[in-house]
Amino acid sequence: MRQTIEFKVNPDKFKLIPDDIQRSGTVKVLHDGLGRPSVIRLTLEIHSVECTRLIELNRASRDEGGHLYVTAVTKRMYTPTEHANAKLFLLHFTQWIDASAEYSGTTYATGSGCSFCGLDREPIDGLRLPLSKFPKRRQFASTWVPEPLAREDVVHGCLNEGLVGPRWLTVVSSRKRASSQRQAMNWFGIYPANKSLKLSDATRLGGYIDDAPEDTNWKSSMCPAGHWYGLNLLGRPIVVSGSYCGDDIVMTEKSVGARQGLLTPYRLIFVSRRFYEMYAKMKWTGLEFEPAIEDGDGD
Repeated sequence: MRQTIEFKVNPDKFKLIPDDIQRSGTVKVLHDGLGRPSVIRLTLEIHSVECTRLIELNRASRDEGGHLYVTAVTKRMYTPTEHANAKLFLLHFTQWIDASAEYSGTTYATGSGCSFCGLDREPIDGLRLPLSKFPKRRQFASTWVPEPLAREDVVHGCLNEGLVGPRWLTVVSSRKRASSQRQAMNWFGIYPANKSLKLSDATRLGGYIDDAPEDTNWKSSMCPAGHWYGLNLLGRPIVVSGSYCGDDIVMTEKSVGARQGLLTPYRLIFVSRRFYEMYAKMKWTGLEFEPAIEDGDGD
């Protein structure tokens, strides 16, 4: 596995980054509609001296009331051999819908879900979402809440192949016209029935990738009911040996993320090699797969 961090930097701040750090990474300049530089992406190897220096410089700048970069996002890249040897894969959605089921009128069963963090709220009569927001050429998508979704042909394919684990929740249009409701039935919410997969203590979880060890402000978002792994997954997913039940689509026993406005904590979704191979065979789109390992298998 190769791991990098992509830093998004405003053009006026980029000149403050030392030249040797700039030269050690990959630089990509993004432009606005008028052709002016709007943001610069600087990608560095996560364990490089230059990456460590940039994070330390940003902390110093932050202490003085500023920031050198806007965001720092981890990128993990795996070899074909790592993909070939994996039994489980963590799902990453690549197609996002600018909507929220709760904001769009979905009602939830009274008393369902955690009273602290909102995890596992049970929708009544399906999810309500604006049909106009759905992608036309993708089989998978997620709202930014997040709420994972799959198109009708995925559901039929999984049922025909006998895949085990998913519970499909009806999606109806947030519009009140009956014709719109029928049309929205082409999409379903993905709600795996099994929620027992455990992440190993060896999995890196926490706040943000560039936090210092003493930066623990993110812990204020922790669910007191114990439903929480951390704010973000910061490293390769490592699962506890023996905690995988064998279903083709499963969820972790605890969540990541936090309750902030309409955002809610969410369980990570893992799929079997059988699902992974079916996705490639059917040429579906909208997902990326990250190979997971069991603790004791090595890095």
